[in-house]
Amino acid sequence: MLLPAMTAHLLLFSLRPVEAGATVLINPADDPVGLIAAQWVHALGARAIAVSASGESGHLERATVVRRAHVAPRRAAEVGGVDLALHGAGKPGLEHALSSLRRRGTLCLYGDPEQPVKRLSPVELAARGSLSLACPRLEDYLEEPDGFRMRSQAVTQAIVEGTITVPLAGACEVEEAADAAARLRRNKSTGLVAVRF
Repeated sequence: MLLPAMTAHLLLFSLRPVEAGATVLINPADDPVGLIAAQWVHALGARAIAVSASGESGHLERATVVRRAHVAPRRAAEVGGVDLALHGAGKPGLEHALSSLRRRGTLCLYGDPEQPVKRLSPVELAARGSLSLACPRLEDYLEEPDGFRMRSQAVTQAIVEGTITVPLAGACEVEEAADAAARLRRNKSTGLVAVRF
């Protein structure tokens, strides 16, 4: 629970801090990071466009939910483009995330650095409207003095205040953990799975 929430905190508060009135594209929005980020975006007074392949919107009720990434640019155009696009590394729809950004918007790739990602040249980013690209790794931010303490306290405070809730997809025995993880990867369920030892 803590790592996805701290990742969401990093994406929304450290790279291009989200302010009231901003628009954020989140893809995927049905993984733990995306579900938490969408709640935080709303709490900040910003708008979220959430790509949810599962179609579940329990924790996304305040977001504009689209089931397919190719719909995101159309929704983004309706509001003048997005300021920040959060895109899971290796997830489908990177081109759609780029097309959703407004001038001087920021594309943030997060997640597994081993996943293949389309090559992006600085010339292409400039031609699309002086876009910025960020590829943060949470561990690099946690190694800063007080990095872990600051983020974990921010997450704890947000949970206590009800700003975010941690989405649980269910619980399982340790022997069933691999099956539960596979269901999450196949978008058969959303959120975190608590494993009983």
